[in-house]
Amino acid sequence: MKTMLWVLSFLIVDQGSKYYVASTLNQSTLYLWGDSLQIHPQFSQDLSWINHFMKDTFNLTFSAHFILLMRIALFIIIIMYLIYHIGIDNRRLDSHYRISVALITSATLASILDQTLWGGSLNWIQYTTQSLSQFSFDLKDVFLDVGLISLVGAMLINHEGRLSEIIFLRNRVN
Repeated sequence: MKTMLWVLSFLIVDQGSKYYVASTLNQSTLYLWGDSLQIHPQFSQDLSWINHFMKDTFNLTFSAHFILLMRIALFIIIIMYLIYHIGIDNRRLDSHYRISVALITSATLASILDQTLWGGSLNWIQYTTQSLSQFSFDLKDVFLDVGLISLVGAMLINHEGRLSEIIFLRNRVN
């Protein structure tokens, strides 16, 4: 239940920020940190960073229906993961797993909502440096990246703990 509340709150923050930026800062630019970090809304119909990369590099694109099906499949896999670990494996997820899964799930749902409601993604945070000309993203992208990094970190910490428990048990048995 806590995980679902986290997912809902992250989803509301993402969609609410997009609505606010789209309605107030329509085509204007708000500079936050010199020329490097700014709020500049841009509507992207590439539907994913992979599609944008494929379009720029290989001049190939995936269809909107294929990307939507992939996102729905990812969402189903996340739900199945939760059902397995909470229901079948009878394990409680610690706070690292809960927040990581909530961030990834909310980013996936926000991506599905972006594609169905907005017809694309409203990227409103823009980061510019000398080596990287321009990178636009939104909170959904931040949620996904932070969620994946924290999930990998939680898995490494948990794996290390389990490995030491196995070594301890082997030494005790022998």
